[in-house]
Amino acid sequence: AVERRHRFLTCRLFLYMFGCLLVIGGFAAASVCLWSDMGVGMEPLETLQRHHRYGMYCAIVVLSVVLFLYVMDFFAPSHRLGQYMVLSNGKGWGRPASFFAVAGLVAWCYLMAEDYPTLPLVVTTTLCPVSVMMLRRLTMPTVPERPQNFNGAKGLDDRIALIKLLTWEERDEQNFY
Repeated sequence: AVERRHRFLTCRLFLYMFGCLLVIGGFAAASVCLWSDMGVGMEPLETLQRHHRYGMYCAIVVLSVVLFLYVMDFFAPSHRLGQYMVLSNGKGWGRPASFFAVAGLVAWCYLMAEDYPTLPLVVTTTLCPVSVMMLRRLTMPTVPERPQNFNGAKGLDDRIALIKLLTWEERDEQNFY
């Protein structure tokens, strides 16, 4: 059973490493192909510079969505202690709206190529570690249920949940490294 678990973890590690290699290689290839003279070079940059006027619309949308989410107390709601980026109990439209704002920000940065010609390369390069972090988040094992109250874990169920969470974090860290 121990050897079987070791093979499973080794296989998962290699899959994660291969995924990271694909993500990093993809962004490196995209940077070279899109923004250098070895690839298509000037054509995408000229296209972005021609359409720079749409950047203002992206900016307005991004700032409006972020302001709306801030007013709706989305980022750190005071009425929901320990929770971040939530509007209600159920799955709502807050996280998709924040994703939309981030995508708009990236588009806005690309469309600023007329004033800052190196910005598309910088954004493409910056998206690489963010994508690796998202890959890690997607491939991470499921987290055990969090106890209701960390400070006052008085009940047996809260204590067991806290111990499961701590041992899971240690096991995940050991498997990752």
